[in-house]
Amino acid sequence: MSLGLSIFAIAFGYFIGAISFARLVVRVVDPDKAKWEKTTIEYPASEHAIETDLVSATSVRLRLGARYGCLTAILDIVKGFVPTLLVWMWFPEQPYYLLTSVATVVGHNWPVYYKFQGGRGLSPILGGFLAVDAIGLVITHVLGFVLTFLTASPMWAFLGGIMLTVPWFLIARRDPVLAVYALIINIIFFYATRGEFKQVKEIQDSGYKPTEEEYLARGETGSARMTRMMDNYTLPSLIKRLRTRNEQS
Repeated sequence: MSLGLSIFAIAFGYFIGAISFARLVVRVVDPDKAKWEKTTIEYPASEHAIETDLVSATSVRLRLGARYGCLTAILDIVKGFVPTLLVWMWFPEQPYYLLTSVATVVGHNWPVYYKFQGGRGLSPILGGFLAVDAIGLVITHVLGFVLTFLTASPMWAFLGGIMLTVPWFLIARRDPVLAVYALIINIIFFYATRGEFKQVKEIQDSGYKPTEEEYLARGETGSARMTRMMDNYTLPSLIKRLRTRNEQS
């Protein structure tokens, strides 16, 4: 691999990744909400709350609603997909496109244009994986939902598709270079979200579990559906219902 082309691939991905569609969408739709401060995700039925200064599609959803949050997520996915695909098309013989994909996520999370205050990187990660291995992206996310059903842990539904890319590339694709790429992506993502994960763990350790009604009150219909699925359709919940039915009979 050429050092010059490696630097180009990294710079190309970083400076495109550093474009903050979250800020742009909010600025266009409602300039009064364009000042980015800490976003507080409250749980009305308790004293718990999660504070984050990440600038992401989630932040846009909390400010403007699900429609614009979804739009931002799509734009960020495209932001990860297009540069990775272009570099792969330009230089298909060497894995420069993997450097571009990683750099896009780094630019999204720590954008030079905005004093290095960015997001988690989930959407550009999905865009990069879509360009690298679209079939693998679908399979790992399906496996994530299967593990959610088996374990009743929502973590697999939300993050399994990313976490499982490492064994997918290593075992299914038998490509250690792609496996290292996926591992680096995972490290970047979990490092960027370490503050939120710490707060979530503290809430979980306290024994508090948000209700479906609270998710709906905050406009998190996806989380509400996930809560409903955890309570009704996962394997542990089905086993619990069968045991309760047998005991009653």
